Amino acid sequence: MPAVSLAEAKARLGELLDEAIAGADVTIAREGSPSVRLVAVAARPGAVIDVDRLRRLTDSQGPPPPEPEGGWVGSWRDEARY
Repeated sequence: MPAVSLAEAKARLGELLDEAIAGADVTIAREGSPSVRLVAVAARPGAVIDVDRLRRLTDSQGPPPPEPEGGWVGSWRDEARY
């Protein structure tokens, strides 16, 4: 998308935001030179988590370290004691 003037951007802001969210490259020009680029925010709060991708990430990290015999609470207690 070619750059739009500031006046045009003011008049069409809602439409330009929708285009940026859809992935279009929206550039706003002031006095003929590009000044600002509108881009969509990558992750919005409340976005859906890709469970398969998260599982692949955690699986790639290997197994968790072995737990001490007394359990992790016991190990914390013992470490703080001595």
